[in-house]
Amino acid sequence: MKTTHFLSAGLAAALSLCAIQAKEPGMGMGRGPMREEMRKIHEKWEQQMKQQDAELDKLQQQIDQSSGQQKMDAVANAVKALIQQRKTMHEQLSSFRERMRGAWEESEASPSPTSSPTP
Repeated sequence: MKTTHFLSAGLAAALSLCAIQAKEPGMGMGRGPMREEMRKIHEKWEQQMKQQDAELDKLQQQIDQSSGQQKMDAVANAVKALIQQRKTMHEQLSSFRERMRGAWEESEASPSPTSSPTP
């Protein structure tokens, strides 16, 4: 569960950053292709979190319904699943940060629509 909370917090922070950046002059993240891309990423992450939660619920049931060595095996499987989910989340957040950094640098390099040309 901490994994999904961490992923949600990371996503919320990233989306907040995008909203702030979109309000800056010259920042095109508030509209157009970047906004659509953000929406798709968010939907993908939401779906993935639901799948991960369902997987963890299933593993928790296995833990609750077993005893002895089977319970230890079920706990080990749950820990392995959490480790894999955490690694996946880190990879996704790293990739997302790189994409956002690229978009930020691209928007910084383009002239602001509010700036007036120099005579």
